[in-house]
Amino acid sequence: MTATVVISTKDRLEELTNCLESLRRQTRRPEELVIVDAAGDAKVREALDDFRSDFAKVDYHHFPSSLPQARNFAIARSSGDAVVFLDDDLVLEAGFIEELLGTLERDPELGGACGDITNHERDGQPLKAAFKKLFQLPHDGDGRFRLGGAPTMVYGLPDELEVEFLPGGLTAWRREVFKEFLFDDRLPGLGVNEDVDFSYRVSRKWKNAYNPRAKVRHLRPEPKREATLGYLRQELWSHWYLYFKNRPGGLLGFPAACLHTAGILLRYSFRLARTGGTR
Repeated sequence: MTATVVISTKDRLEELTNCLESLRRQTRRPEELVIVDAAGDAKVREALDDFRSDFAKVDYHHFPSSLPQARNFAIARSSGDAVVFLDDDLVLEAGFIEELLGTLERDPELGGACGDITNHERDGQPLKAAFKKLFQLPHDGDGRFRLGGAPTMVYGLPDELEVEFLPGGLTAWRREVFKEFLFDDRLPGLGVNEDVDFSYRVSRKWKNAYNPRAKVRHLRPEPKREATLGYLRQELWSHWYLYFKNRPGGLLGFPAACLHTAGILLRYSFRLARTGGTR
């Protein structure tokens, strides 16, 4: 199985370089690397020159777009049997690519596979975890979707697991999946919940898996953008757009989706009080 790694980036040269350094150290390197740069930074192109000898093919594209559009753009220009999407602020452990591809190779019924985030604090603070569960927000769990459409995360679990939800930035998808499914390019800007929508739809027809041996660190170097009014608007819009699109949870889905909305608004109020974000 050959692999294409896709990294979408914007104005984060240092983080991207760190990610590429960890990709260079992989026990199984991808045959192809596709960088989609929303900013068109000349320094990114220059930095890529240091990595061209490490991969059989390296493509750089300046493509100012939303994240879902960038993902679809990269899929159309990739050739690997598997497409691995990476966030630019990840640092991969050496066996990450080998483990993800091995998971897909062992089971042809799998559509996708994700890894583990080693610096994720599973379950975190008890009150915060209870708040997320009560208001149908994403929280630590078994990787399945809740009635209102929110996913649960498997980071920190020790064993391989069949899941429904796969996060957008540390996941490998089998190329056959893209013959039927693409990312929803109606989701604007950051594409809030693009991975929720994509993995929900794929999970109705394919199995997905979590491999805890495929490990990364997620650095999240920038301040929390989730405390801005712009992010809140995107999150609320995408939540209801995707609810009516996918209609998870049957008859109980609607009240669960309403609870989810209340949780989004309350969580934003807490973030606003803590950070002072307003935009």
